[in-house]
Amino acid sequence: MRLDHAPLDDQWDRLVDNSPNGSIFCKSFYLRSLSTKVGTYYCFKNREIYGLVVVPESDCAKTSKDNEFLIYSGILFRKPSPNQNQSQIYSERLEVAAFVASELDRRYLKVILRLHPSVDDLRAFLWHNYECGRQYKLDLRYTTYLDISKLRDEGELSFQSNFSSSRRQEIRKFNRSNLTLDMTPSLDIFSSLFKKTFARQGVDIDPRSISEMVAIVTSLLEMGSCKVFNIYDERENIVSSAIFGLDSKMAYYLYGASDPEFRSTSCGTAVIWSAIKYFSEMGLNTIDLEGVNSPRRGWFKLSFGGVLRPYFEISL
Repeated sequence: MRLDHAPLDDQWDRLVDNSPNGSIFCKSFYLRSLSTKVGTYYCFKNREIYGLVVVPESDCAKTSKDNEFLIYSGILFRKPSPNQNQSQIYSERLEVAAFVASELDRRYLKVILRLHPSVDDLRAFLWHNYECGRQYKLDLRYTTYLDISKLRDEGELSFQSNFSSSRRQEIRKFNRSNLTLDMTPSLDIFSSLFKKTFARQGVDIDPRSISEMVAIVTSLLEMGSCKVFNIYDERENIVSSAIFGLDSKMAYYLYGASDPEFRSTSCGTAVIWSAIKYFSEMGLNTIDLEGVNSPRRGWFKLSFGGVLRPYFEISL
């Protein structure tokens, strides 16, 4: 087996799409929009590609460096062949993961990756240098997946049965309000709302993070891989906005912000509910609400009735 540098081209994007662990965060246009360098590799066995690897890097390319906008990275396994049984799939992926774990240890002074929730076999990282040497640390994290196919199949009332009572109440309030939806991107206004949201929480936002977020969204919009949902009041002011990434598998909640002056309205719920209905009508089945690890925001995302999905941050 060997690990070779992979160019961010059409072949890379096809393999990301075909991988059961692929996501929008590993597509070439998303990786290029990040402020940090990213190491991308093909894992070969003989002449066949068995997996892809994405590693956020420091400028010297010898140290892996965390990037808050690279939500999922690490290993992406190839799609199983039709003639493989479950035992063979596990065996192949364990072999690939063990090789990758060893190679990353050899190539990098420091490693930090957040694996996709579908990567559920971490034995190779737990067993690396089992007797002696550097060992990987695993940090458990959570996101929530929302099955929006049920909205098409069962209707709004049945679909909302798993929502919290406050979320259902907010949706009824939205339906009676003068709030309206528009999907025209307005990144300057969103950036302003984003700053206001965190200022209310007493959190200072690095201007470089705002610039990187705008660069990411701009790239996604250019590729048609992003939708922006804005909620307006009766005076045509944007009071809440949410940005979702989009690929062939699902939609991803990326960023959201609301004007603190309108906290008493249903605007925060309204913008997410509008996105749920839109993507369900598009024919998508799943929304990754992308992270429920903050006590301040995790409860809000889970109140839409999704299921918890664990994933792991690994470091060396």
